[in-house]
Amino acid sequence: MTSALNHHSDGISRQTPHYPGELYAMRERVCRWVGGERASQALETILPAYESMWRLAAVTLAYANGNQHIHNAFLDFNENPTQKQYRSFKVKNTRPSVEAIINEVLRLHPPIQRIARKSRHPLWKRLFYPAQEIADVGAVHRSCVYGTRLETFDAMRFHPQHERPVEMQLLAFGYGGLSCVAEEWAPMATALIVAKIMDRVDDVGFVLIGKAFDARMYRNTRTGWDGWTIRKKEKGKDSRDSS
Repeated sequence: MTSALNHHSDGISRQTPHYPGELYAMRERVCRWVGGERASQALETILPAYESMWRLAAVTLAYANGNQHIHNAFLDFNENPTQKQYRSFKVKNTRPSVEAIINEVLRLHPPIQRIARKSRHPLWKRLFYPAQEIADVGAVHRSCVYGTRLETFDAMRFHPQHERPVEMQLLAFGYGGLSCVAEEWAPMATALIVAKIMDRVDDVGFVLIGKAFDARMYRNTRTGWDGWTIRKKEKGKDSRDSS
């Protein structure tokens, strides 16, 4: 489904037509996911509930790969999936909470890159201003209100006693009355998905294989996943199970 959506997005940006077979195949996938009656509004279901969430989960897993502190935080959350555990900083407040890790992923890789709102200028000024005002969420998330070393993954910036704690809420789900309805539940739900994956991909039965994740290189998290795979260990050696 993700590949089909990416291909569709590329086609729109390049103004190239889709062949009927491609459109039919995409519609068939959508119908299987949400049912034929809801297919016409399917993107409103797929984009927030799947397409954005899988990227948040995948990027979190990529940062956790090889980082034992992040890995342990999610394993603790898997054992005790409560809001208190979600928000608890580790090792006498020297290691990030699961919430802080998710927030840092959202800061560096917001699922919403830009927010557009209708301009509210007086009628006589509207001839001189654009009809929409657009905020660049990615640029805001890399501003000094979020501390220092802004291109570096540092979940401890969300600790209230950090040397330069975050002074502004994240805009990853938009802002105001039109913000995403998933803002209240999606971060913790995604954290639980990640925790369950880590519990299963435990380097004993399954292993996660992938190159080091660099926030500066992976601003567009829809792509760049070539080479990432989950492998099943069998008889002392790895054999490909899925990707």
